Amino acid sequence: MILGKTKLNLGKFPSIIDLSGSTSIRETFGIVKKSLAVIANDSYGAHLALGYNKPLVLFFCSTSDSHGFFERENILKLYPPRLTCWPCSDGGLNYCPNSTYSCLNYQVNPDEILNFLKNGL
Repeated sequence: MILGKTKLNLGKFPSIIDLSGSTSIRETFGIVKKSLAVIANDSYGAHLALGYNKPLVLFFCSTSDSHGFFERENILKLYPPRLTCWPCSDGGLNYCPNSTYSCLNYQVNPDEILNFLKNGL
């Protein structure tokens, strides 16, 4: 299930439900509460997952974990490549001050995420 502002093209993944732009805050709370795990960027979805003590795969983009994410066993924190401009914000931005969006260029190991989720559920 995907939540957010913008609908995605999920043609290859018909079993994924895209609820982007379709849920209220209350509904989002309910979805996260009933989820087995959450994969999110540093957003309110991630903070809800922490509040409900859900296993969380957390992607940092413009923010860092120095502002509120404490160490817990059920969080896999993923960071952007080493950049001189990162983090560019304490609270997150919806644009890139350098217009490069370099912090979105992740080299993600899917096995690392799958193993974390298997071990956390």
